[in-house]
Amino acid sequence: MNRAHHQCPLCSSKKGLHLSTVRDVEYFTSDRDYEYFECLDCKCVYLDDPPINSLSEIYPDSYYSTEGPSENDSFLNRVQIKVKETLDKRLFRGALQKIRNETIDCLDIGGGVGWISNHLRESDPRVRHTTIIDINEKISCCGGIKRAQIY
Repeated sequence: MNRAHHQCPLCSSKKGLHLSTVRDVEYFTSDRDYEYFECLDCKCVYLDDPPINSLSEIYPDSYYSTEGPSENDSFLNRVQIKVKETLDKRLFRGALQKIRNETIDCLDIGGGVGWISNHLRESDPRVRHTTIIDINEKISCCGGIKRAQIY
């Protein structure tokens, strides 16, 4: 679906291809739908009307992606992380099987330190690279991340 009323934040083009409408179904921090577009002129992927004033609510300091698993985690926390890792990998395998490309590059918005991106790559050998974008200043760059760029 093409929508002409949205404007690319990079080149100001008003020609955008609607890619996806998403909602936070993991932490339910908002009941809002978020729309992703690809600029048809410069190929920039962008979020229409980003929630700039709500980021601390959507991504509090306790948000899991800011640190990742640690050897200092409690036994219960390690079990929870292992269960989440197993479920994430199962979800990733199912979703990635539907993509017919020989190689896959992934963009992880709000990906923190990138440990979820590692699980994505472990789920399918075609995932050759991930790019992580996160605005949290507490994120330490590339702590154990393989084949990723963090911005």
